[in-house]
Amino acid sequence: MAIYYFNFKRFTIVKEQEFIMTESQVTCQILENSELNEVPISEEEYNSILNIQQHTLEMIAQGKDSDNILAHLCKLAEELLPNSVASIMLLNDTTGLMSVLSAPSIPQVGHDALQDLKPGEGGGSCGNAVFHNEAQYVQDTFHDSRWTDLRKIAYDFNLCSCWSMPVKNENKQPIGTFALSSFEHRSPAPFHKKLLETAASIVNIVLRNKEKNRKMKLFSTAIQNATEGIVITDTHNHIIEVNAAFEKIYHYKEYEILGKNPNIFASGTHSQSFYQEMWSELNANHTWSGEIINQRADNSKIEQWMSISAIKNKQNSEVENFLAVFTDITQLKKTQAEVEFMAYHDSLTALYNKTYFEKIHKNNKHGTLILLNINNFSYINTAYGFSVGDRLLVQVASLLKTISSSKFIFRFSSDEFALYYKDKIDMQREIDSIQNYFYNHSITIENIILNLTFTYGAAYSNSALMQNSALALK
Repeated sequence: MAIYYFNFKRFTIVKEQEFIMTESQVTCQILENSELNEVPISEEEYNSILNIQQHTLEMIAQGKDSDNILAHLCKLAEELLPNSVASIMLLNDTTGLMSVLSAPSIPQVGHDALQDLKPGEGGGSCGNAVFHNEAQYVQDTFHDSRWTDLRKIAYDFNLCSCWSMPVKNENKQPIGTFALSSFEHRSPAPFHKKLLETAASIVNIVLRNKEKNRKMKLFSTAIQNATEGIVITDTHNHIIEVNAAFEKIYHYKEYEILGKNPNIFASGTHSQSFYQEMWSELNANHTWSGEIINQRADNSKIEQWMSISAIKNKQNSEVENFLAVFTDITQLKKTQAEVEFMAYHDSLTALYNKTYFEKIHKNNKHGTLILLNINNFSYINTAYGFSVGDRLLVQVASLLKTISSSKFIFRFSSDEFALYYKDKIDMQREIDSIQNYFYNHSITIENIILNLTFTYGAAYSNSALMQNSALALK
């Protein structure tokens, strides 16, 4: 066994992070490398490493903060190598530089000194561990070329030796380091190498768990703040999760529907075959999407665009959950219906307009069209006012719906109505029927009694039906 004597600078922290340096003598005992490598790991040493694993993994399982876990790991490692400090450094993917992630026994000035460390040949044990992607065991930091760029740090903080193990990601690429820095010049025994290897693996687990938790928190926040409603069910299609939008849309509280089957939302609008087809597609393709009408807590109907996906277990590909994402399109459908109604209906009488006639007759080979013009309508407007004229048009529209056999009744212009039939009919008989009704019935508006007559024009053809009817009218 070789015995070395040397001087080192001991420091204490004062205000504004200045150093008070004093000299002291210390004796360092060093085992030769050949002797160290021959020392087997004892059962007690193995148990101490297992204890570290157990403590840190328990903290992970309990959901402890990652910073606290890493600090605890450093403390446990330091207990197994007296007169040393442990540190964890992390590589910045963007800058390519390293900084201290956790080192509870190293003062802040030490953290600052190692800020933005560049990996490389002279970048100390940690810089070389990342640069070469392999463990670095530096026995003498005061003279080893691997500490060329950090020599001042070695002197200022009395870091006599430093062993560093790269922390690797799932692709075996270095993302940081776990290191033990000693105030003695010494080399690691197999036990210390195993300790470093185990600690680096634990750091990797903690970092991966931290990133997974970050993503889970992000997704959870996104789901809870989404405007779309979300429902998650288990294998048996029992509800296990809903988001805030679901509660707002359906007017149910989460506790009221957990454990229940989503069929409680069925509105009775759809047939059994609709749901059978939905589940058939879901089972075959593991996804389904479409419009569906459900029912809120107050029994009001809600129209939705819904997408359902089956979530499978990665190990055995068995379906574990179903995820339903839906958008409330009730108002959208209502607005669309209103827009469509306005496009194809007369705003005063609510009868179909000329645009709708052109739409339904476009692909029809033959048809019958009867035009009816109210005689002297302009005189009625002049004599009694437009208000009476409008009310008269509304009453005529209502009467035509009652007395005519046509399913398609139109108002083409101010005083012109039309009856459309997709087949050939007895035009004269239909006209006589309407004519006789108005001959025998008057219309009363604001104590004004009006007897109406019409000018009629009718045609049956496969083209230019409107033009032919207008010609017949004239």
